[in-house]
Amino acid sequence: MANVYAPLGFSFGAPGDGIAGTFGFDTTRFIAKADTNKCFKGDPVKILSTGYITQMGAGVSAGSFYGVFWGCEYFSISGNQMVTRPWWPGNGDAAGDVTCKIVPGAYGANSKMLVQVSGGPAVLSAVGQNIDVTLGAGNTLTGLSTAAADYTTLATTNTLPFRIMGLFQSTTPQSGGGIGNGSDITTASNYIYVAPNAYALAGV
Repeated sequence: MANVYAPLGFSFGAPGDGIAGTFGFDTTRFIAKADTNKCFKGDPVKILSTGYITQMGAGVSAGSFYGVFWGCEYFSISGNQMVTRPWWPGNGDAAGDVTCKIVPGAYGANSKMLVQVSGGPAVLSAVGQNIDVTLGAGNTLTGLSTAAADYTTLATTNTLPFRIMGLFQSTTPQSGGGIGNGSDITTASNYIYVAPNAYALAGV
């Protein structure tokens, strides 16, 4: 059965991968209130020279990836109250810095993440090669990411941010772990395990 392309970003503790998913969050990172870049749950993020974080798009070199955005909290100007959301709308509604929940990329075994492929299918010979991200528009109704791994960028160069660590295979939909539509490795848009390239190279 052909896979349905409906990416949900990067996730940790995927079904059947042996990871319990008991990772901790880094809540010491902030998005600047004036940042107009939307950031969705499951999006990769990077640290700016200012110390703030922001959504990480394609074309960023290895080592820039900091972690995966998992939600935020800020004081809403329009609502005159604290709000907790799975995504940052980038609309200037925060009165101050936006406190973020980030799953750090360098988190031991949990550095291995699950993500759907844009294109492909990803095949066994792709394991060990490197790949970039494609973000999509994000889902403003659910707050979930639509980021995927861009298979057209597959290369051996280690300047790309992610290293393919394995293939995920299941022909039935999963209830968790970022799997929306099963993963048949014989057709396009299958799921893969990736790790931050800087840490994969270091053998983490």
